[in-house]
Amino acid sequence: MVEKHGKLTSSFLGPNSVLAEGEITASLAGPFTSSHHQSLLIAARWPGGRGNIGYGANIGSNHTSRLPDQEIRPGEGMFFGLACSVKFPADYSQAPYSIIATGVTALPGRVEFPFSLICEPFSSVDGIPPAFNQIIPGWVLSDNLFAVKRNEEKYSSRNRAIHWKSDAKIIREETVRMMMSSLQKLNVRSVKEIYTESDICGLGKNYLTEAHRLRAIETYRFHIRYFALECLSNSPDKLSVFQRDYLEREFPGVSGKELHRIVSDMRDVIAESIRISREKDYTRGCRIITDYGDVR
Repeated sequence: MVEKHGKLTSSFLGPNSVLAEGEITASLAGPFTSSHHQSLLIAARWPGGRGNIGYGANIGSNHTSRLPDQEIRPGEGMFFGLACSVKFPADYSQAPYSIIATGVTALPGRVEFPFSLICEPFSSVDGIPPAFNQIIPGWVLSDNLFAVKRNEEKYSSRNRAIHWKSDAKIIREETVRMMMSSLQKLNVRSVKEIYTESDICGLGKNYLTEAHRLRAIETYRFHIRYFALECLSNSPDKLSVFQRDYLEREFPGVSGKELHRIVSDMRDVIAESIRISREKDYTRGCRIITDYGDVR
């Protein structure tokens, strides 16, 4: 749906999408793409859609002053924050459900870590170009899981397309395989305090700290494991070959009873993570806005 002075030119906008006031030009934007405010998306191949474009986001440096021949490939479910600027060429197709934070200028490059946060550096680092941003792989899963579950519910309940159906699940075999690929990249031979693209393929023009590398490994492993175990618990007859192979490899000789206990404990961890990620907003809001707790 295009409304409120939205501008769609030479583009395809998928079902259940909204373009209001912003501009999409020469792009393929898939289902549930949302642009509610003034922003620009140009020369994008985004078949997965499910993303959000914030106010003032400039996803459009396709012209190098020589020819307008550059492009971007956003990953499914990407969130482009307020006033961010994404330089072309850029490929985030292997980084679904990642967030480019408010005000970030993202340099050209390929990012291959799903559920990441790309933000301004927490501090300056010797030897790292000042234009580089900081990347936290898996941050959306470790620190913002409420948003993942909320989006799954939204994709399921708001589908109004008659001739289009899609799996509302975000953590599914496709995205899990990407997490497994990321784990391989994060398994470095030489441990350092700071990593760049020359150390770990797929970081783009960003740097990664050792602490966040270890946290990403833990996060990806947890959700890969839960994906396989959850299906075993809920629908064992619907296990895919991928899931069966993973369970046989990771849990050889473990009884079904023990596997059910493990997945039950993991559900408790996920529930607590969802609660904490949402509680951050309440805590901060009440600290800053005097009547926040009364009205929200």
